[in-house]
Amino acid sequence: PDLRWIDDPSNAATEFDRNYLRREVLPHLASRWPSVGKRLRRSALLASEASGLLDDLAEIDLAAVSGPAGTSMLGIEELSALSGARQRNALRRALRRLELPVAPGSCLTEIVERLVPARGDATPVVSWPGAEARRYRDNLFLLPTLPAVASSTDQRLVPDHPVQLGPGLGALTLVEHDGSGIDPELV
Repeated sequence: PDLRWIDDPSNAATEFDRNYLRREVLPHLASRWPSVGKRLRRSALLASEASGLLDDLAEIDLAAVSGPAGTSMLGIEELSALSGARQRNALRRALRRLELPVAPGSCLTEIVERLVPARGDATPVVSWPGAEARRYRDNLFLLPTLPAVASSTDQRLVPDHPVQLGPGLGALTLVEHDGSGIDPELV
C-alpha cells in the first residue's frame, strides 16, 4: 500500500521492440480493428494452451522412447514410430529436461531426417552451440558438447600410470593381472 509510481524513461524508447509495438503498431491496428487487443489476448491464451498440450504429448512420447531414467538415451526404433513433428517435439522436451540448449529448428529437422534413419553402424552427429545429438547403434544420445581433446601420439599406457583423456573424459589405466586382457605390447 505504500507503493509509489515510478516512470521508467526506457518505456518511451521505441528502439525496443516491445515499446515500438505498444506505441506505434498497436494503435494503428486498434484504429482499424477496435477489438484487436481482445483478439490478441485470446490468441495468446490459445497458444499457451496448445504449448501445454504439446508438453503433455512430449512427456507421453518420451516415456515410450527414453532409456533408463536420468539418461540422455532415446531408442531409435521407438522414436522412428512417431511422426516427424512428434519426434521434434519430444526432442525439444528432452533437451529442456536435460537442461541442454534447445536446438534450432534446422538441427531438429536434421536429427529427424539424418540421424534417426541412419544405418545402425553409422555414427552421425548434429551439433549446435552447447549440445549435440549422436547416434550410436540403436540409440540417440543428447549430450553437452564435449571439449576438444588434443590428440597426442606420444601417450603410452604404462601399468598403473593413468593417462588423462581431457576435461570431463576421465582417464585410462593399464592394470596388470593374470588371465585374458589386452596385450601390453599392443597398447
